[in-house]
Amino acid sequence: MYLNANAIFEHLKENNFVILISTVAVAEFCTKDDFNVLPWKVLTPIVFDMSHALRAAEFANKIFAAKKRCYFNATKYYSE
Repeated sequence: MYLNANAIFEHLKENNFVILISTVAVAEFCTKDDFNVLPWKVLTPIVFDMSHALRAAEFANKIFAAKKRCYFNATKYYSE
């Protein structure tokens, strides 16, 4: 996964895409690594505000509801 993500990131940089990063993602990153490790020359931070929090909760509720309808075992996938 890391190699794929790295390749995508390099493609975005090389093609001058604007790369946005949420302040929440920065906070999560900084629990395991240093803030200065992030490539700030190519990242544009965006503030995660209350409207973003409410929208994220809406998406999460849909995902959690879908997961409740599905379950796994070692060899099969079941869906109701």
